[in-house]
Amino acid sequence: MTDNLKLSNTSSYVFSSEYHTPSLSTYNLHINRLLEFASINMLFSLFCSRLTSCICAEVAAVKCSYIRRSSSLKLEAQILTTLKGCPNVVQFFGAALSVDNGIPTYNLFVEYACGGSLHDLIINSKKGMMKMSELEVGFYTYQLLNGILHVHKKGWVHCDIKPANVLVFDNELKLADFGLSLRVGDGMAYKTGRALSNRGTLPYAPPESLTHGFHSKAYDIWSLGCTMVEIMTGHRVWIDCSTKDLQWMIMNEDPMIPTNI
Repeated sequence: MTDNLKLSNTSSYVFSSEYHTPSLSTYNLHINRLLEFASINMLFSLFCSRLTSCICAEVAAVKCSYIRRSSSLKLEAQILTTLKGCPNVVQFFGAALSVDNGIPTYNLFVEYACGGSLHDLIINSKKGMMKMSELEVGFYTYQLLNGILHVHKKGWVHCDIKPANVLVFDNELKLADFGLSLRVGDGMAYKTGRALSNRGTLPYAPPESLTHGFHSKAYDIWSLGCTMVEIMTGHRVWIDCSTKDLQWMIMNEDPMIPTNI
């Protein structure tokens, strides 16, 4: 049985089959596929029976978080608003508040990636389900560089580029998940002044983010390099080990880059 999601034009969303706001016009949206469910974050693919002023596509993904834990999603909404128009950055449709089982919830509407993530492509390649040529890898690298250039020109550093945060749209890649991003001007850097205080996912973090908490635009370029090696080899540039050992290796050793690529 398909549940109805009523949407009021006040941008207030409630996941309920019986919600009504008589004084406001509402639109029905139908949940097509439950992609992910967790106590904090939920992701749905939504098919809209009508287009609204907030959602401009027939299919959208919704990232949800309880209000008291929504600071990361709110930051992502702020950042994505400034990044509209780039073909290699996931597009932002809007944000809204809802009540889910009596709990205020913050909802972020973005493009739905029918191709999954770059991580999925890498897994499929390792399983022999598909194989990426050097030409494809070069094309993907160009697309991600284009997205990174746009992000940097708008004054942001992503800080968490990795295959799982790159979405696949047919043959087009788009950067996503900007919840850890930082505002950094040209020639500037964000510095925590503390060792081991990098913001992003550890295997993709550059040495200076661990040694001095240094986050500049070079952070994203390092992460991109780690990502592209993973695309070509199917493996991360660092061996699997404990967090403490991995931190030491990143700060003191060179990543393992195969000589045949």
